[in-house]
Amino acid sequence: MLESHGYTVTTAANGHDALRIWERDKDKFQLILTDIVMPEGMNGLELGQQLQRDRPTLKIIYSSGYSPDLIAQRSLQLDGRNFLPKPYQAGALLRAVSQALA
Repeated sequence: MLESHGYTVTTAANGHDALRIWERDKDKFQLILTDIVMPEGMNGLELGQQLQRDRPTLKIIYSSGYSPDLIAQRSLQLDGRNFLPKPYQAGALLRAVSQALA
């Protein structure tokens, strides 16, 4: 859906895969969209922290099917970060991406 609206999309299977892709092609990325809960032991907030250490101005949208309150209880603080709750409609995703990149 994002590609059909002119965005270039790269996918990663998990946080570790995303870091490998980042190291190889980091200059290509303007925005990261990541689920907060991911397989293989790294969550999306940890991924975002690592990527933003490398590039502090990197835009990140975090998404989750869990409520923000539950995430806060699990010590995954959102602290004003871009958060897109699941499920979301295509229009909501497009708006979030457009706003993050603006």
